Amino acid sequence: MDITIILYIIGGLLLLILIVFAIRATKKDESWKSDVKLKLPKLDKDMNSNNFTLMKSALIELDKLFSYSLKMSGFKGNTMGERLKSAKNYFSRDTYNLIWQAHKVRNSLVHDVNYNVNQSEVKKNYKNMRSALMKLL
Repeated sequence: MDITIILYIIGGLLLLILIVFAIRATKKDESWKSDVKLKLPKLDKDMNSNNFTLMKSALIELDKLFSYSLKMSGFKGNTMGERLKSAKNYFSRDTYNLIWQAHKVRNSLVHDVNYNVNQSEVKKNYKNMRSALMKLL
């Protein structure tokens, strides 16, 4: 065989190997989406209960799921706030602001002992964050 033909064959095989690796690298493991979807019914049930403690807890847990979903979707950052900032262009301006509002309520629930919020505010923020989460799924 001519050396040129051998070089073409080797080059073709290398190119094929590179293409296979590139395709595999771009396929993301999206099993996390089903994990998140499995957790939502419990949170929805807690949010629709008459137990205000469960409702607040559901918003806190949803915030964690949202942060995890942002991370698994490839948005950079070490915290929910950092990930949300990197996802700014992914959401509409209104949706982005609603997510931030829900996250701020969550932070106040967790960190501010004097924070007072009513059930309708918790429900509204939960609903807004849940809707945005569904866009990631």
